[in-house]
This record gives sequence, C-alpha cells and structure tokens, in this order.
Amino acid sequence: MGSISADELRTMFSPLRINVDIIIGYGAASIVYSGVSTRDQRKLAIKVPSRVEHEPYFMKEIETLKVIKKAGGNTGITDLLMSRPIEEGIPFMIFHQYGPSLFDAMRETNRTISPDHILQMTRMLLQAIDFMHCEVKYLHGDIKPENILLKDQRYLQSTNFSPEIVVIDLGSAVSLDNYKAMQNVNQALIGTKPYQAPEQTMRLALTEKIDVWALGCTIFELYRGWPLFQHNGLEEHLVILQWLFQRSIPSTMLFEYYRRNVKPVDSDELDPPPEKRAKTGTPDYDAIYTTNCDLPIPQQAMIDGLKAIHYGPEIDLIRYLGIPRSDEEEIVHKLIIETLKILPVCRPSLRELLRDFFNSV
Repeated sequence: MGSISADELRTMFSPLRINVDIIIGYGAASIVYSGVSTRDQRKLAIKVPSRVEHEPYFMKEIETLKVIKKAGGNTGITDLLMSRPIEEGIPFMIFHQYGPSLFDAMRETNRTISPDHILQMTRMLLQAIDFMHCEVKYLHGDIKPENILLKDQRYLQSTNFSPEIVVIDLGSAVSLDNYKAMQNVNQALIGTKPYQAPEQTMRLALTEKIDVWALGCTIFELYRGWPLFQHNGLEEHLVILQWLFQRSIPSTMLFEYYRRNVKPVDSDELDPPPEKRAKTGTPDYDAIYTTNCDLPIPQQAMIDGLKAIHYGPEIDLIRYLGIPRSDEEEIVHKLIIETLKILPVCRPSLRELLRDFFNSV
C-alpha cells in the first residue's frame, strides 16, 4: 500500500490547527512535510511513514524519542512535540522545524564548513550522542550530514551566526541494553553505506562504536566536502579500508566474519564438547567451514579502478587529509584519524573524545 497523500494529511491535521505544506524530506521509511501551527505560527516538521509496512520501524522511533525525552536535559536531539500511535490511526511525529541539514548547507553554499565551526559542531554532536550512549543507553545508528540540522538557517548567509545543530532521525537507534538485538540486528536497516563501520559491512555484532566511526566519516565530509568512503558493498569497502589505512583487516574481524557468515559443516566439530576438545585440540576451521561463502578477495583491477575514480594516485589517509594550515585544522585531522580505527575496540568512546579534545565530560 502507498503512502498517505498531502490532501489526506491536511484533512487529518486541520482539527489540530496545523496547516500542512510541502514535502521537505525523505527517509528510508518516512516522509517529512513542512507545517505551520495556526495558534502561534511556529514552523513544524511533520513525519509520517512512507508505506504501511514501514509503520513498525516508525513506531520504534517514537518509543526511542519518548525514552530520550523522559531522560530530560538539553540533549541536542530533536524534541518530539507530539505523536500518534498506530492504534489511533495513521501514526505521525511532529517536531520543531529546523534546517537545512549540514549536507544541504554545503550544497547550497558550495563550500565546506570552516575548521573552527567543525569543532564547535563536533562538540555539540559528541554531547548529544554521548547522552544517548551513557544516559539513555541507545546508539543512534545513522549519523551523517543529512541527519544533522542547523538551528539557525541564517548561518547560510553569514557564518557570524551560530553553527548550533540538532540531531534528527532515530529510526535506526538500537538499545545498548538489549544484547541479543545488538548481536543479531539486521545491519541492512542500520545506517547509510558511506558512513557504515567495517563491522557493519561485514555483518558482525554491533556496539556503540559504529557511531564513533560514522562521526569520523561525517567530520571528514564537512572538512573536505565529499564522503570518504564511496563503495558498493563489502569487497569495495575492504579494498578502500586496506588501502587508506595501509594495513590488513584485523584477523579477529575476519575470523568473526567467517564464523558468522559461513555455514559450519558440523557444529560439534566447530565447538566440540570438553572431552573431545582435549583430544582434538584446536579445530581446523578451514576444514570445518564450507568454502562457497569465503570473504571476497579484492581484485587488483578493482583496486586500481577505485584509486583512479575516487582517490587519485596512491595515498594513505594522513596524506589524503593534507597538511593542516592551522591549529584548528590539525585538531580536525586528529579527530578523523582517532575515530576511524578499523577495529572497534581501538576507537575511543564519545566521552573520551570530549575529554581529550574538548576538555569536557
């Protein structure tokens, strides 16, 4: 079944004294309309499911936003003003209307964000997502420039105005307390390809460190004006990772990919009982697993092609960033390098980044 029409929305919101206007955004499972409250002329953003089958994901976002609102505080996460569950009709969410997004801001002005404003925005973003991680116990799951809005659109005309931001779109948020969900969540529904961490592409267990990786990708894009990772799947992602970081994918991640994604011949052979394990020693995983789903081996032609199309001559991440021309640029470089560690446990927490780069907790 298709999405609700604009005319249906206008009829639905008329009793609430809200005028519905044009579409201002699309998500994977939702559409966002511009609206105005006739009570006080406030600009509103009205979010509805794009299709009936997306309603369960939509309701999950409503519940997440309610949890965050209940936790209180000036979180930097978009504030849910009103919502309606499926049981009462077509579900919706209403927010203050901010914007544009940082992605649109760069596109409209045809310029990147200055290093000093990147640092200001990064601090606000760290505080917002750290609140989710530590106080609410959720990961965001889809940090990217499109999901970070400017509070004051006058920033587009003059950078003398505040670069204050608000984080939106919690449709991919996952509870950190739900261990089973974190182990088995469908990564295809979490995040956006250029900002997905290696463990997401490899379909491994998720942790809050995927937000740290996405933060690093976002900072890079604000700084340079284009996504660092431009790939079409696992094989290309692995090529770029190994090339930019001048190292192989960690063996622990390869083994976990192998264990999760390649079907064992016999589970007893994979994890034999203690009495058998003492006799057999370490299992021969190459013999135990079938070989038709092995991790793809990057082809040299693909490596050469990706270098030529996206990254120019052979280069690693540090040289790709260039030489910093100011103290602020040097800090931006360090933030990018620190957050983009292939192995999740090597990435700092957001609270550690606040402490180390901004002298804040």
